[in-house]
Amino acid sequence: MPVWLTTRAIGVGMIHASNLHTPLPSGEVDRLTKRRRSRHGTEGESGQATYRNAAAGRFRVHRGKPHPVRDTASARVRGELLAEMGARSRYFLLPPDVEHPGRVCFWRVVRVSAVSALLPILSICIGGPVLIYFFPNLMQHLFFLNFRRMPMTDYDNVTSNGVKTAGRSFHLQGEEGRIGAWHMLPQSLADTAPLSEAEMEALLADPLYPVVLYAHGNSFDRTIAHRCELYNVLTAMGYQVVSFDYRGYGDSEGSPTEGGIVNDTRVVYDYVRMHSKDNAVVVWGHSMGTGVCTRLTKELSLARNAPAGLVLESPFNNLRDAVMNHPFSIPIRWMTRGMIDRFVLNPLKSVGLVMESDERITHITCPILILHAEDDHIIPVKLGRALKDAAASSNRDVEYVEFPKAREFAHKFIYTAPELPEIQVCVSLSQQQHLAVFLEDGRVVPCGTADILQSRYRRDWRMTSAHDRRHYC
Repeated sequence: MPVWLTTRAIGVGMIHASNLHTPLPSGEVDRLTKRRRSRHGTEGESGQATYRNAAAGRFRVHRGKPHPVRDTASARVRGELLAEMGARSRYFLLPPDVEHPGRVCFWRVVRVSAVSALLPILSICIGGPVLIYFFPNLMQHLFFLNFRRMPMTDYDNVTSNGVKTAGRSFHLQGEEGRIGAWHMLPQSLADTAPLSEAEMEALLADPLYPVVLYAHGNSFDRTIAHRCELYNVLTAMGYQVVSFDYRGYGDSEGSPTEGGIVNDTRVVYDYVRMHSKDNAVVVWGHSMGTGVCTRLTKELSLARNAPAGLVLESPFNNLRDAVMNHPFSIPIRWMTRGMIDRFVLNPLKSVGLVMESDERITHITCPILILHAEDDHIIPVKLGRALKDAAASSNRDVEYVEFPKAREFAHKFIYTAPELPEIQVCVSLSQQQHLAVFLEDGRVVPCGTADILQSRYRRDWRMTSAHDRRHYC
């Protein structure tokens, strides 16, 4: 149980246990006093004084049962309080000049504390699945977390968000409105004269600078710090990076659904493919973005229009395992598999939230690279391994790289690895080895069928510029 919840529960219990007297309305005091006079036969001056004081509201009422009254009893239960010595009652009166001793019953504290602690837990454990069952759109809203955003964000100025290269902000037209995107140049071109929009679009077709299309995870947008740092790593390697926000994120319009954000990714991919022509385009997804990219790449593969490569950073295998292994799912882990299907997964499927990456990856025809950190606390590494196994069982061209726990990359810091796997051009899919290239009219031309992207994991070497790529490819 969390410390704050335990502390709160004990505090509530002590407050309730120590609150042993509360003033009653004058009518209630009058009724109780009359009943006492009738029951014990109080007459005379003492009884009349007690009745008058009670009717005037001068006495506080103590809830509880006093011990038998003796001659040595304290003033609060002696003389003017009870007309007959030794009488018991659930209510008895305290004169105004007697302070309450403030006794706290230990077991009452325990009972009230336990109830105060268990009520919110039971509400979450039982009420959560019920809410999902009747209001699946609510869970979908919590899954995307598009309402989390940084205030005062400048989406138009790329470099104001920590990007270390030149770039431009632009918008594309999607199904539910405009889609905000960035196009960032390789850092080797950052010092060139400012380029027009048409010149930057033409640069997408330059084979010296392959293109990475980045699809981020849930919450926040393309401007968040760790995503901008990944842009810096990729642009330092000599790649162009196109990043965008799904509908409902950042400056993009609309409300997110699984089908909707996949369609937005398709719009951006079609734009990049139209301007890149024969240049290599690799799709890179992180966290939730891996589910988006896997579905998109499956659709492109079935249409014989697959990208040059697919990179999945911190991926999950399917929605069931992603939900049940997320830290927020602890209150519902008591549910059986059938209950999870009925109360959680089926309602989500009814609104189109599926994310079955382990099934979709079996249809992908391009090379696949999976990156996962062993200490990932959001999406456990076992889900990345399961996705790799699903791809390998279907004879997909998949490479899996796992970073040890000692590196402390967690869920979103793999980009800090100095040996980040390099995505290389000109690797033979059949022989998995480098092929020769030659220069023709000043441009790099890959030999034969080598015009694809394939990931190579190298700890001691990586190409960091287009010049290196020309000589080592």
